[in-house]
Amino acid sequence: MLIFVNSKNKRSIEDYFDDARDLHEDLRHKNKPELLDKITDIIPAGVSCVNLRQPHASGLGDAVLCAEAVIHDEPFAVLLADDLLRAEGPGCLERLLRVYDDKGGAVLALMEVASEATDRYGIIAGTRAGDDLWRIERLV
Repeated sequence: MLIFVNSKNKRSIEDYFDDARDLHEDLRHKNKPELLDKITDIIPAGVSCVNLRQPHASGLGDAVLCAEAVIHDEPFAVLLADDLLRAEGPGCLERLLRVYDDKGGAVLALMEVASEATDRYGIIAGTRAGDDLWRIERLV
């Protein structure tokens, strides 16, 4: 399941992932298979989308709380669209899932940021617990 938490001004994201059967038919009728291919199967089979509205821009934690009623007590991943990356080999989410399966508990992906950019990110203090692992001691 994909859960999108957006403000009322972000309808284009909801529309992008919506079922556009009328557009599919229109492109078929106009014989534009290359455009039809681009919008077909955006969402993999068996995956549903849930769109939730965050009433006020109150930060990431609040957005996650907006999804609490849909998530229940299931494990979940928070993916920020401005931080999505493609990778050769196992991607970040796959690696996070492996750590979760192995260690359990909350798992975070981290990246280094320049000291002048720390006011724009969550910051951790921790100790190295393996090649790619850190034990988080403090989190802001």
